[in-house]
Amino acid sequence: MGRKGPKRHLKRFPAPAFWPIPRKAYTFT
Repeated sequence: MGRKGPKRHLKRFPAPAFWPIPRKAYTFT
C-alpha cells in the first residue's frame, strides 16, 4: 500500500519530506 514515494517500496528508508505520512504508515510502505 505505497501510494506515496518515488520508488516502489521505501520500507527501509525514513519518511522523506515529500511524503508527510505517519511512521506507522511508511513502515508497511
